[in-house]
Amino acid sequence: MKQQIFFLDPYQFSNIFLFHNVALKIRKRELGDKHVAVASTLHNMGRICNEIENHETAMSCYSVALKIREIQLGKDDLEVAFTLSNIGTTHLHLSQHDKALKWYVSYIIAPFQKLHLFYFLNPCFPLYKVLSDH
Repeated sequence: MKQQIFFLDPYQFSNIFLFHNVALKIRKRELGDKHVAVASTLHNMGRICNEIENHETAMSCYSVALKIREIQLGKDDLEVAFTLSNIGTTHLHLSQHDKALKWYVSYIIAPFQKLHLFYFLNPCFPLYKVLSDH
């Protein structure tokens, strides 16, 4: 089956953002302000905002999503890492290269905190030992 690529214009992204905003209100009402589903919606809203070059709103969405994800999932979760990366990308769009680098480094480090990255630097250390300790 051949894959198709769809290109959306900014108007369509604006509509998608509005639908996500409705979903966000429903999720907050039904699940509470600090639920991971709320964070996922906010994260997706940030991605949409970046696409339409509304980077300030994207940053706001990512910031709230990051706080919720860090509290609910822990700072070393992959979902947290994805949000860190997108914050870095937003800073890059804003030509804030030093800030972008800081967030990208955080993105790289976050998921390895739980696994103790230094174990992976020694090829003699068996992976099952790292995983069985946690």
